[in-house]
Amino acid sequence: MQMQLPNFAYLNEKQKAFVEFILSKYIEIGAEECDQMNLAILLTNKYQSFEDSKEVLG
Repeated sequence: MQMQLPNFAYLNEKQKAFVEFILSKYIEIGAEECDQMNLAILLTNKYQSFEDSKEVLG
């Protein structure tokens, strides 16, 4: 069974950059650290605040 990659054609450049950031963290620190509970921390690390991340990503 071949893994199907998501279609990134519908994402804007900022959203693509965020997905790449999350995937890099997944590789760097593991799946446990990238669960939903830690997503707000990762968003804050990338965008300086959770509110800024909502504005950038929509």
